[in-house]
This record gives sequence, structure tokens and C-alpha cells, in this order.
Amino acid sequence: MNIQNRLKNSRLGSVLWLALSIAPFTVGCQVDVSDGSSGSLDSDAEEVRGGGGQGRACGGLLGLSCRSGFFCDYELEAMCGAFDQTGTCERIPEVCTREYNPVCGCDGKTYGNECEANGAGVSVSARGECAPPPRQECGGLLGLACDEGSFCDFAPDAMCGAADQTGVCVPTPEGCTKEFAPVCGCDGNTYSNACMANAAGVSVASSGECAPAPGGGVGDACGTRGAAECAPGLFCDFPPRADCGSFDLPGACAPMPEACTFQYDPVCGCDGKTYGNACAANAAGVSVASSGECAPAPEKICGGLLGLECDAGSFCNYSLEAMCGAADMTGVCDPIPEACTEEYNPVCGCDDRTYGNACAANSAGVAVASRGECRR
Repeated sequence: MNIQNRLKNSRLGSVLWLALSIAPFTVGCQVDVSDGSSGSLDSDAEEVRGGGGQGRACGGLLGLSCRSGFFCDYELEAMCGAFDQTGTCERIPEVCTREYNPVCGCDGKTYGNECEANGAGVSVSARGECAPPPRQECGGLLGLACDEGSFCDFAPDAMCGAADQTGVCVPTPEGCTKEFAPVCGCDGNTYSNACMANAAGVSVASSGECAPAPGGGVGDACGTRGAAECAPGLFCDFPPRADCGSFDLPGACAPMPEACTFQYDPVCGCDGKTYGNACAANAAGVSVASSGECAPAPEKICGGLLGLECDAGSFCNYSLEAMCGAADMTGVCDPIPEACTEEYNPVCGCDDRTYGNACAANSAGVAVASRGECRR
């Protein structure tokens, strides 16, 4: 047996032959082996670089390829080259029968028979059709999204994901018929048929056209998926246990007050703003989240080892001790001032520029490094 073949058909040999392909051998150098055969190292090194021919090793740790017109054929036990197992280069068949004896290819697709898979340059992974891919759930409490090209399809009894029910990701159709079999989509719009709704990335809520959604009257449920919005002049009033509609718990439509007292009895609205009293919140169309003023929003950390950034309209403000974020120290996101005085109280910014005062530096989105002008 040729020594090159014995080397190439082993995992270690793949590594050795890559080294041989790079080493500066003398052109035409011959190697004699015990069985009297000889071969050109130059030609075999070239084969490693350009892809192997019939019967040569492929795949493996180095991902050795086959020549044009050949494909890497793996034994079933090799699991399509898992764990760096190797296959052998075989010629791609040009003609196949139409016999239906399905196989699952190493690309995860089902072929009519082994020859058809090999004709596509694909080795066989298993006999029989490929198992369907596991279903990807979507929606639910976490609001799981689908990948591009698919949409979240809810079963009829899932009510478009109400009460945090889940759906499954299915491919978005690329073409639909013009058949008129109207359905109501989970977005409240009517579509000509279910396929048209799905092509728009929308699951079907019910058969038939959507019913007109008049504004909810006093006492009607509101604030949940599928519930009507309150009519003009009404707002969605959530009871304390509903926690402003969290977990899809409903509120009830209630009239907006037309006049309120000036009594200061602060409440925190469901919009995160503090109002002078509950009446003032309701007059703004906002339900009350809790008594008392809203708690200040937690400071947002920025900078540090991860280089955390601030949202638009704010900048990373470092304390003087944080040395502009040196040694991975963090700052906090503060709003960028919109106006500053002309007082001259110079500071040196973290960008090594001198500003008239700290506000001027902050309005440029720059934290203060030190008091006084920057040293040149």
C-alpha cells in the first residue's frame, strides 16, 4: 500500500500531509517504500492543497476538501464528520434512478434516495426521512421572538397569546392564492385568507372578518391583548392587584374627571410620573400605580470593563476619583444639559479640552477630569 495513502487516511496523517504540502521539497523527489511502489511528494502535496481525488481522505480536523466533481462521503458511523472524523472522496453521480428510498442528508434535507443525495454533493446521515426540527416556541411571559423569515403562530385556543400563552415559530409564506376566505388576524385586521395573514407575519385570531371594535364603554374590560380601547373621554383604570396591567390583567374603562382640587396627595401613575393627587392622574388618562411620589429611577451605570454606553440625550459622568474611567472604573448616565450659564469657572474635560465651566463640558457630553484649565 502506498505510504501516502496510509498517512492521509489517518487523523495524524492529515496533519503531517499539511506540513508536507508547505515544506520546500525538491521537485520530482521520489519516496521508495517496502512494497516497491513510488510516488511524487510534490504531486501529493498539491493534492492536499487542491482537494483529494477518488478514495482520498476528506473532512477531519483540517477540513480536507475533495476535488471538483467529488464529494466527501462519510460512513454512517462517522456522523457526517462529527468529532473530526474523516470521510473519503467519491465521484458525484451524474444520473440517478427515481426509486423512492428516502435518506436524510448531512445538510439536514431529505432526498429520494442515496444517489440523489450524493448527486447534490451530500453524504447520507441516516436512512429514512429527516426528523422534523424541534418546534421553537414564541410569545409567552418572556415575549420570545421568532427568527427572520418566520412568525409566531398561535393555536385558536391560545387567543393570540392572551394570558401569556405561547405559539410556535413557522415559516412566513412566500406566496398565497387569491381565494377569498376572510380571517381576522391577531392584529385586529381582516385578511383575504389565512395565508395572506401569515404572509404579513400575523397569526389568525378567528375565521371571518374582524368585528368592528367600538370604544369600550364605562365598566368594559380594557388594557389586555384583544380588549377594546376605551371610548373618548374614558381611561383604563386598573385596580391595585392588576399592577397597571402586568401579566395581562385587565382594568375597566372609567370616565376622566373634568375638574380636580389642588390638594397635594401625591400618587405615582402607571406612566411612571408623579401627580398631585389621584384625580389629576385620572384626568390625564392615567391609572394610579401607587400612593406617594414615584421612586427615582435607578442610576444607569456606564463605562467600566464592558464599556457600557448611555442612551441618546445622556452622557457618562465620572466622579473625579474615577479618573475618567481609568482602570475600568464606572460612571453614571446623566442627562446632557440643554443650557448653561456663562460663568467662567474653568474645568478640564475627559477629552483633554478646557471648558468654561462644568455645565459647558457636560453639555458637550464630556465628564470633568479636574478643576481648572487643562495642563499643556
